[in-house]
Amino acid sequence: VEAKQRLGLPPGAWAIGLVGRLEPVKRPDLFLTAMSLVAQQARDARFVIAGDGKMEQDVRELTQALGLLQRTHILGHREDVFDVLRALDTFVLSSDHEGLPMTLLEAMYLQVPVVARAVGGITDVIEDRRNGILVRTAEARDLADACLGLRNADRQHLTSAAARQVSDHFSA
Repeated sequence: VEAKQRLGLPPGAWAIGLVGRLEPVKRPDLFLTAMSLVAQQARDARFVIAGDGKMEQDVRELTQALGLLQRTHILGHREDVFDVLRALDTFVLSSDHEGLPMTLLEAMYLQVPVVARAVGGITDVIEDRRNGILVRTAEARDLADACLGLRNADRQHLTSAAARQVSDHFSA
């Protein structure tokens, strides 16, 4: 609750976020398009984007074009990534390609439910529906449906398994 308040999120909001560089490969455009679909079905949904990069202006323009300006918190570069992640109810990785993203491991360790595209090293960490949700397409509808489905899933089971996975296999 405190982490959400520090980001200016309303009490009771369902916070869905993207944390990372705003570069084409990270697909912030896909994230926002999917969130526009989520917004149609979840009035309490709020969206958080933390990071900077060459697509920062594009992200701001697309947020406005999709009518999400009032529901989206574009935070820019942050040094307090753990605090941003702790404020989220769902962490989304919409990238076209990834190695092994540190933010994925951090979100899992902090027991933030994860929806991620099944690309690169993500599939080495996420076991679909066991410790997160994998999306196997680049379709905004599929990403949105995964987020909406996760909202009603057994989140405690997923997040506990995710934290164990990171602790057992990826901690320093």
